[in-house]
Amino acid sequence: MFTTEMLPIVIIVLIIQLSILIWCIRKVLINKGMSKAQKVFWISVLLVVQVIGIIVFLMATRKKPVNATVKDMGNGFDENIQTSIFLGLFYAFSFLMFVVVYANPNNVWIISLLSITTILMVIIHSYKDKMNKVFRYMLPYILVLLITAVQYISITEEYGFIILITVAVIIIEYPLSYSKVFYWIPLGMFLIGSLVKMYSVHSEIPSDYIVEFVLINSLTYIFVTGGFYFAKRQLVMNNYLQYLMSELKSKTQELEEASILKERNRIAREIHDTLGHTLTGAIIQLEVAKQLVHASPEKAEASIQKTQDITRNGFNDVKRAIKALRPIMIEENTLGDGLKLLFERMERDYDYSVDNDVTLPDNISDDLKISVYRVVQELITNSMRHGEANEMKISIEHQFDTLRINCHDNGKGCSSIKEGNGLAGIRERVINLGGHVDFSSQVNKGFGAIIYIPL
Repeated sequence: MFTTEMLPIVIIVLIIQLSILIWCIRKVLINKGMSKAQKVFWISVLLVVQVIGIIVFLMATRKKPVNATVKDMGNGFDENIQTSIFLGLFYAFSFLMFVVVYANPNNVWIISLLSITTILMVIIHSYKDKMNKVFRYMLPYILVLLITAVQYISITEEYGFIILITVAVIIIEYPLSYSKVFYWIPLGMFLIGSLVKMYSVHSEIPSDYIVEFVLINSLTYIFVTGGFYFAKRQLVMNNYLQYLMSELKSKTQELEEASILKERNRIAREIHDTLGHTLTGAIIQLEVAKQLVHASPEKAEASIQKTQDITRNGFNDVKRAIKALRPIMIEENTLGDGLKLLFERMERDYDYSVDNDVTLPDNISDDLKISVYRVVQELITNSMRHGEANEMKISIEHQFDTLRINCHDNGKGCSSIKEGNGLAGIRERVINLGGHVDFSSQVNKGFGAIIYIPL
């Protein structure tokens, strides 16, 4: 039966209910992902069903959490989840609050204490990020003191569920680390308040009854509030796992994009090395043919024929490089044999002499084999194209798990080295292998390079 004493509590609950309803309707109206029909539907549900409708709406429109925070649901979770849990507990508390007020008619103290408790619960949920930290962490103790006071001055003794709901609200709204410290304090205050009240009313209380009372209430408290604690911890861990999955997906996508970019660069480098080497030789032969076209047509024709062979072989190299990204010279040979064939072709096709001393280990990986071959090939190409050299001395040796490449040509040299695509490609290859490269050159004294590559 409704009494005038209940009016303050009714007004407080109605104001809170109306505020939550307005907040939810506003979320519907500003939601850009909803159609007009969906907005009309949800507003109708909120106005008709109200309490249940609000909770259903919040759960239906929640977002997946993607925050790494694992200490507090407020920062690590979607706002709708925490609000839904809080509202469920708040409405259960309001129902029990009316029961308590009805069982204690005309008790202004109980009405006042419960009204203050209700307001503090809303403050804890709504303003936790805006209030002073010390005050925020003092509020749970104030709540428990208020509920304990209500229990002490009430004419009835059935207040266990209000204590449980109050503690559940605190567990949901505060970090897990705080809940561990605070967890046993409400139980102790409840038991002490109950026993003090019993002794003040009854002169003698059987010890068996006291043991039974303490045991039953302690077990109930542990199971109910412990259930809320572990449920929150599970939600927190689920949030963290979803965050990790989101991060893993993001990192995987970044790695895929990086792999694609790396592969593009490698393809571009392979084609550059092959085409550069081929076209350089073709240009040299065409220059020879140009000079001999009138003086010695037979030699000019032979030079043109050689240019055709060089171009045809280079075209096949490009096709094979695109297809498998492996130089034809070493596809079915060792690195040593591939380099030997390269040097022989330079002598035969380009009149470029390579004085070499190559000593290689047996356990070179395929990737390293290709990279070393391309580095040597580009060194020769750069020497021919930019240094106008026709001879190079090169030595390759390994010692202390390191491959050392040392070369020097007889080209025109330069006073300062500007790294174009060729030299930049050499440096990039060597750095990707964890190695080091030094270029050197002087005018009329050729060009040199020393490269160290860890095996």
